[in-house]
Amino acid sequence: MLPPSTLPTDAPPPVNTRRVRIVPRSDVPVQIDSVPRGNETVVTITNGVNILIDGLPNVGGQLGLTSSIDVSADRMVLWTAGDFGTTMMQQQNAPLELYLEGNIVFREGDRVLQAKAFYYNVNLRNGVSLDSELLTPVPKSEGLVRLKAQVLRQVDANRFVAQNASLTTSRLGIPTYEFRSGNLTLQDEQVPLINPFTGQPEINPQTNEPITEHEQLVTGQNNVIWVEGVPVFYWPYFAGDLKRPPLYVNALTYRHDDVFGNQVLVDFNPYEILGFRHPPVGTSWTASLDYLSLRGLGGGTKFSFDRPGLLVNGDQAAGFIDAWYIDDHGSDNLGLDRRDLTFPQAGRGRTLSRLEEDLPDDWQVRLEVGEVTDRNFLEQYYQQEWEEQKDQVDRLGLRKTWDNMSLELSASANADPFFTQTENLPKLDHYWLGQPLLDDTFTWYEHTNVGYLRQDQVNEPTDPIDKSQFNFLPYDVDAHGLRAATRNEFDLPFQAGPVKIVPYALGEVAYWGAGQFDPTTSDVTGSLDRAYGQFGLRATLPMWSVNPAIQSELWNVNGVAHKVVFGGEFLYANATGNDLGKIPIYDEIDDNNIQAIRRRLAFEDYPAIAPPPLTPFQVPLQFDERFYALRRDVMGWVTGPTEIAGDVTEIKLDIDQRWQTKRGIPGQEHVVDWIALDTDFEIFPDPTQNFGSAAGLLDYDFHWFVGDRLTVVSYGGYDFFSDGQRYTTVGGFISRPPRGSFYLGFSDYEGPIASDVFTASYTYRMTQKWLSTLGTSFDIRNQGNIGENIRLTRVGESFLFTMAVNVDVSRGNVGFSVALVPRFLGHDPSVTRGTIDVPPAGLYGLE
Repeated sequence: MLPPSTLPTDAPPPVNTRRVRIVPRSDVPVQIDSVPRGNETVVTITNGVNILIDGLPNVGGQLGLTSSIDVSADRMVLWTAGDFGTTMMQQQNAPLELYLEGNIVFREGDRVLQAKAFYYNVNLRNGVSLDSELLTPVPKSEGLVRLKAQVLRQVDANRFVAQNASLTTSRLGIPTYEFRSGNLTLQDEQVPLINPFTGQPEINPQTNEPITEHEQLVTGQNNVIWVEGVPVFYWPYFAGDLKRPPLYVNALTYRHDDVFGNQVLVDFNPYEILGFRHPPVGTSWTASLDYLSLRGLGGGTKFSFDRPGLLVNGDQAAGFIDAWYIDDHGSDNLGLDRRDLTFPQAGRGRTLSRLEEDLPDDWQVRLEVGEVTDRNFLEQYYQQEWEEQKDQVDRLGLRKTWDNMSLELSASANADPFFTQTENLPKLDHYWLGQPLLDDTFTWYEHTNVGYLRQDQVNEPTDPIDKSQFNFLPYDVDAHGLRAATRNEFDLPFQAGPVKIVPYALGEVAYWGAGQFDPTTSDVTGSLDRAYGQFGLRATLPMWSVNPAIQSELWNVNGVAHKVVFGGEFLYANATGNDLGKIPIYDEIDDNNIQAIRRRLAFEDYPAIAPPPLTPFQVPLQFDERFYALRRDVMGWVTGPTEIAGDVTEIKLDIDQRWQTKRGIPGQEHVVDWIALDTDFEIFPDPTQNFGSAAGLLDYDFHWFVGDRLTVVSYGGYDFFSDGQRYTTVGGFISRPPRGSFYLGFSDYEGPIASDVFTASYTYRMTQKWLSTLGTSFDIRNQGNIGENIRLTRVGESFLFTMAVNVDVSRGNVGFSVALVPRFLGHDPSVTRGTIDVPPAGLYGLE
């Protein structure tokens, strides 16, 4: 950007008055020739001139605010009324016109115009320039937009019309890419940023000039995108906000692998295609058209929003709509022995929409619509979302909150019969959490729910291979009816010296209209009512010590404070009927992806250890998720699932430890965690409640922050009954922002599933132009290589060019991809590739 004006800044001129000052552009004195002509004076200035005009009406329209223009040129002709002087005070409406030639620089706010010749009417704030270049910043972007034109007309203070124009953010003399338009209009409104506390304009401390914000709209006719001097795309008309890239094509990606074949993926901007001049604020819209040679032609759209008011004006609403469908003529490859699976119909896809909006008086509405055409679609096409994100559901909820109390009415439906999802037809939930009673003597927690619920047994797979490996879960039944339950907890906390003791009583009464089934036939036999009670005692004891004598430059330790919290709980729980194994699980424990794995576990992992009289296709109860949740005391939470309850006597022990030290520059040290170690252990006085072992689950979580950039981590969990889970992970993480990071870890798994896996990953910015990422996993016990992902990104001045290779041994798939993403403006100040931030074009100069 051009340097700011160096002219002196004086107090603003009086109201309705403008000040005109003329000084030499350089050390060479100007030559001035002034000629009166009737009521006006014509002034010719040569040898380089700089003119500053301040006290102009503010272009944003704020009352009491003024703006300035700063113009320099080799030669100038000036028309004005009255006498001429190098410093003039004029009325704001007094005539003043300028004609400039030679190396013209015209500044208005933080907008700069360069031209060879320029006529400008100060009163009307309009003019015409030849061979012009307009530079203006864009909100949320560090770079500048360049508008070049043979003829550029400034229609008013904010609007420019250009003929034979080009628009680019490139800083090169000959841009790598640009938009060329036969006729282009730029609406650039500069509004001073006002300090909300003082009511005065914010001032840039470096330039001592007002800080301005921009609202920029651009329209173009007969438009062509040029890349490396070659026209690559034409469209007749576009209109858009420069806060968004004014592009038809947002991204272009080519991939190839053995599952989808050759893939060409194109993301479009529908706002540009449809010619929206004023897209709704706080929204983004993308459409995609994709070709997959082994599968078919697909396409979809995603619309997201985060803005005030959707259903009700003035209240915040956020959400998205995401849909994608394909005419699929291939077969699914989901790994190992599932590499050639068929599906029910060729038309496949999904629709996912979520909305959350705050309403007046602390009401909130939440809407979710999630439908998928078949059971394997998400796992094939959206694997990361399938494994990591919440389930897609069809649900509408309306919630009212009062401090620590809430009431929610919800209704839901299951449009995907191949997933287990409970339907609320409808359901009412009331929560009251942490309510003090009797002058803070007791604390009360409550959750009450009532509703008509329905759960249908999932459909079996249609593919023969998938069906041969499919097994119904023990609670997969057809059940529907009324369920009503209330769960309450009363705590009596008190302090006994340094020990905080909390006796508590928790209880629940519940009724199921269809609540009991025969595990051998899965037939629902009738209603069920159950009472559940849990009584216990929780205690915590904090301790600490400080030793400032512990010092080490090697480990960056400056004194150590050891803080320990000893915790313990004794609980006794009893449920009438003990019917956990005979109740439909309306409050689902696992997501769809975990349930899909569990339906295949009996086929893959458990037949060899299933004891008689279990059939080879049954999972032993010690690995049943319902009884795992029972042993982990999920029913001890008032907000826990209603169906989980049983007879348990348990002792819990935990120790949370922190070793803290001081780090930082001398005189500004601050306390940080150096080492953290949390451990939990469970004891069952009745070993039969833990499958023959009095020792329950032992787990730990360890972090050693060796330095600000190096962390060693380890965590693990161990069950002590026969064939129980036992896993340990240890690894190290090195971070060197903004250069990159590296992780190396080892995981050991024992039990029904056994493996030893090494994992390594790194991200690294090799130079200002090149980024690389790598991830790999290797099982040294069984499988061998698991897979790799390698990515290389070139950071260009105009584009990000990414090449990636992916190896998935489970699916027998090797693929590669190439993506080209323009660095033209955008919503955010950076673009991320891997875990390295790529700053906006121009932040580090030419790249």
